[in-house]
Amino acid sequence: METAATEVINGKTHADRMMELVQTLKEDGDDKLNSHHVIEAISEGVMHTTIDHSVGEASSVFALRPRVDEKDRAEAIASAFFYEGRQYDFNFDFDTPNTLVCTEVIYRCYGGNGKNAKLNFPIVEVMGRRTLPAHEIARQFIADVRAGKEPQYDLVAWLDTDRLNKLQPASLEIYDGDHTGENFERFANTLNRSSITFMMEYQRHGLTAVVGTWVLILFYLAVITSLGYALTKFLLFLRTKSNSPDPA
Repeated sequence: METAATEVINGKTHADRMMELVQTLKEDGDDKLNSHHVIEAISEGVMHTTIDHSVGEASSVFALRPRVDEKDRAEAIASAFFYEGRQYDFNFDFDTPNTLVCTEVIYRCYGGNGKNAKLNFPIVEVMGRRTLPAHEIARQFIADVRAGKEPQYDLVAWLDTDRLNKLQPASLEIYDGDHTGENFERFANTLNRSSITFMMEYQRHGLTAVVGTWVLILFYLAVITSLGYALTKFLLFLRTKSNSPDPA
């Protein structure tokens, strides 16, 4: 719940912070201003960033468009600016609005599952704390589509890439609200992937997803050397045993 204590950050009101942000972005001209399309919570806090900064290193990204009217969407965007500047919540606790995690920004901008909330988010409990992993939003959306319910979102696009296989180009699917056919099922099947990136890449590439190729080569050489040494010692032992004179 918002209180007077959360409305002012570092002695500046929300309006003060917004004017300061606009002036900062305009210092390098309109190109810089227009390139900053994302407000997100990252380790440095809730910040205004670019698409490249937000998803440039991700293996898989999907975009959902909430099915709300223009007024509700504008209010959600204004709320996102309201939260700009707050610190990241390393406790991942959805009950503390002073600090926020990535999905909590969206959650609070669209009403936080309150009485008048425009969207209903699937809050789950992890290690005793209420939170919202991003894949739970995808899970809820896909379940609604497959159950024939009216989904809360339209699937706009899905970008998928294999970060370890540089020769394989990224796959971009444009849906724009089409939730049928094989393309949608390919997206839906991503729920079967591990939510941990290195585990997903391990399933695709084996140990090379966890350690480099040269590390694997050195590891295997060390194993072969150790086995060779042990075998040599065993053969020498057998030879010594066979050459030993029998006890009288």
